[in-house]
Amino acid sequence: MAGFRPPEGVRRPHIERWNDYSPVKFEPDIEVHVSHQQRRWQLPMRMSSEDYAAYREIFLYGYYDHDLGNPRTILDLGGYCGYTSLAFSARFPEARIAAVEPHPANYAALTQNIKLNGLSVTAIQAAATVDDGPVTLFLGGGMTHGLAPTHHSNGQSIEVEGLSVPTILSRLGWDYPDLLKIDIEGAEELLFGAHQPWLSGVRTIIGEYHGSYRIPELRRDLESLGFQVSALPHPNIFMAERSGQ
Repeated sequence: MAGFRPPEGVRRPHIERWNDYSPVKFEPDIEVHVSHQQRRWQLPMRMSSEDYAAYREIFLYGYYDHDLGNPRTILDLGGYCGYTSLAFSARFPEARIAAVEPHPANYAALTQNIKLNGLSVTAIQAAATVDDGPVTLFLGGGMTHGLAPTHHSNGQSIEVEGLSVPTILSRLGWDYPDLLKIDIEGAEELLFGAHQPWLSGVRTIIGEYHGSYRIPELRRDLESLGFQVSALPHPNIFMAERSGQ
């Protein structure tokens, strides 16, 4: 993320590469420190998870380092362990931020990061869905998950609460989020394909697309709502901006 200095020490990437290739995994919980302006941030990192991959995408590769305007409200769907919410908190200190994450272990990591860094972020443990109600979360390695089985799935599943975005916004007391960040492992197709009215108030969307739901399909579903959709120079990352803004 723009303005962040890299982590202290170099052993973290080495551990991750070891875990990628070695049959014997080195899986401690470690901590990375990054700096933004005059503040130092603490990032607990679970090497048995995808935390380092998330760190790398956000803080090293700059997946979200784009002109996002000056949002007053930010909804982070797929909050994972909280790294994106932390980066947005540093970049937009006046914004109200909410992060939604269904996986119990990831939600625990998310709330830990919020508390450890004193973030004004509201955490909601739920899957973002079209309709309210319990849903099945299919689990995979490294704390990955999705609402449908993928090649990452390990055959295990749990039942979690599903909340529609209107219900989430109602709980937050928001009319709309100015900025929507979305990384929900394929469920974006369901949310955007439903063409629900709440999308008409969103100014900017940035996030990840999955599977066969790609830029043409995003344009099909979002351009009719007044967005201009573009592919960003990162794997499977897109931005949708409301026309005329």
